[in-house]
Amino acid sequence: MKKSIKVVLILLWVCMIIVGISACGDSAGIDKEDLIDTPIAKEMSYVSATLPNAQVSLEDETGVEGDLSGHDNTLSTEDNIVEHEKAGYCDNTVTKISRESQMGRESCEVSFDGSDSVALTDLLLYLDYSDGICRCQPEYNVDTEFGTGYGINLTEGYVRHDVGQVSLTAEQLELIQGIFDRQVSMAQGEEKAVSPDQTEIFKAVLLGDSPFIYCHGGNVETMVITDVPALFDEDDPLMKVWEFSVIDLNGDGEDEVILFVVGVAGDMGGKGGKVVFHQIGDKVYGYTTDNRTLVDLKIDGTYDYSDPTGVAEAGIATVRGFSETEYTVDKITYATGTYKGWDTFVADHQSVTEEEYLDAVSKQDQKQNAEWHEFTDENINTLF
Repeated sequence: MKKSIKVVLILLWVCMIIVGISACGDSAGIDKEDLIDTPIAKEMSYVSATLPNAQVSLEDETGVEGDLSGHDNTLSTEDNIVEHEKAGYCDNTVTKISRESQMGRESCEVSFDGSDSVALTDLLLYLDYSDGICRCQPEYNVDTEFGTGYGINLTEGYVRHDVGQVSLTAEQLELIQGIFDRQVSMAQGEEKAVSPDQTEIFKAVLLGDSPFIYCHGGNVETMVITDVPALFDEDDPLMKVWEFSVIDLNGDGEDEVILFVVGVAGDMGGKGGKVVFHQIGDKVYGYTTDNRTLVDLKIDGTYDYSDPTGVAEAGIATVRGFSETEYTVDKITYATGTYKGWDTFVADHQSVTEEEYLDAVSKQDQKQNAEWHEFTDENINTLF
């Protein structure tokens, strides 16, 4: 009984000292190192040893309880996936992303299925959450059908789950960022009109009132809309901009304009192709591609493609991003082989069987097609 009373008194006395230090600081003339060497501080060793789960620290200058560690903003360069057997997912697997209002950003909640849901579900399910939890809070919360309560911080580059977290690799961070940008912008931007500035800039370029910057092979050149047909064939007098579509290709919430250019042979083996217009600042940049790219364009920005021969590779892709010299592509689902036939198959970035590949292609075909408009001043004025 006396020992219990002694322990209680010791705890009360220490609390009073700590409160006094916090209130008076260094001006009180008390140094923490001196406090640690006092008999009463040494007595605390006895308290910690005799009271189960007691967590008392006189040296913690951070004010953070538990074993929270700092975070060094370093992306992982090592394998951070646990060993596992390949899982199978239905394409209608649903994932939900939510974000609270913070730092000037609006709150949002988005639910989606399809390839993005499958890719994110598979990644989150098998990450190695063996690192300690850092102090910074998640920016997004994610729930999947195979696991809930994931906390993701894209700024710090980590995913948190249960009592652990894991640093992402650069590729994983890019994958998650792309999925988030794509899905959030689709949810918030489906009914979003093109901004007035973008409207006027694109309209002026399409009507020939303003130039655009043509990007090709790392070089840039200023051109106007009437120069476009000659980019594909200078000798074909019938080469012309036939149609155009307005759609967000890279999931950033801003639309691109795609021109469909054809000549005397139409789109069947001719020298025509596509021109993609993307706005950077107050300028419009143009990027060309052949007639085997941006085929069967869908409203979510995905499209079919094949290599120039049509026998070495074919699949489904989307635009990952734009720069002032080029654009990059993300090949999502594809098959490769020779003139003898396909021998390698990938679907949703995963190696699959031919049957699974064909199933993914079939689901792509069922998506809603992008709308194309005849390239006329009337249609340009109507849409912009």
